[in-house]
Amino acid sequence: MGPSGGELRPPCAAVVSPRLGSWSLFWYLLVPTAAFAAFLGWSLKPSLRKLRRSRSHVIVTFYCLVWAITGLNLMRCLAQLAPSEGTWELLWLLARAGMLTVEVAVLAFPAQGLAATAKQALTRTLALAGGVAAAEAALKAVLIYGLHIPLLLDGSTSADPRGDERWPKWAFWVARASSSAAAYAFVARLPSTRWRDALPAKPEIYRYAAVMAGAYASKAAGAALIPAGAPGAGYCVFALGALAYDAGFAPLVYAAFLSGFFGGGGLLGAAPSELDADLLLYNEMREAEFV
Repeated sequence: MGPSGGELRPPCAAVVSPRLGSWSLFWYLLVPTAAFAAFLGWSLKPSLRKLRRSRSHVIVTFYCLVWAITGLNLMRCLAQLAPSEGTWELLWLLARAGMLTVEVAVLAFPAQGLAATAKQALTRTLALAGGVAAAEAALKAVLIYGLHIPLLLDGSTSADPRGDERWPKWAFWVARASSSAAAYAFVARLPSTRWRDALPAKPEIYRYAAVMAGAYASKAAGAALIPAGAPGAGYCVFALGALAYDAGFAPLVYAAFLSGFFGGGGLLGAAPSELDADLLLYNEMREAEFV
């Protein structure tokens, strides 16, 4: 898709609205994803040993989710090699649905606390996350294939060089990013509300939510600027949030929920001693049949 001429595009447009055959987004996404995948592979053996000793279904689930995110990002990189527009969009729809499933699961799983068994928690989490992702994928499919709105690829043509800056496309992304930013901001503010006593006692969850709220707020602001007459700034503001999410989501989940457990002391997570103490308490409670 895109005009055949050589018109000058805003500098960040290739990242936000790539054209078929463009390699810009491939490298922006591949380099950080491959680097993080190499880190996960390098630390795989010691991580598995510690996971086997931990007996914590929460930590094991988050570790699997981090690998799933990384695999989905690599799948999106391979989508750049797709020979046709339809194949490209289908691969991206599947990858984004998987990313959203993981995104919802990251919050839904720990929110259940100790009130459910591992099997119950996983079943409920996957049902909720899969339902949300399927609903959004269906909506995107209707917009892309039914209404022919280019949500993922460049919407400009030779007859309409500014076609990618139209409201039908960006209204969806404004609504999507704004609602996500509001939801994450609400989660980040929960410890300051009257419901704080009923919340999981894990501050890293709320720090993670604050970072995600910022990324989505950047996408919402950029999506509003593009059709409002400031495409140059809009594409770059949107790209900032999009790249932070696309390339940084897996490392963020690892930093928030796993790095302390594996001995790194995480940027957003607890210190190793705190997590070890939590794990010891959890195991003792389970052995005493309190869990």
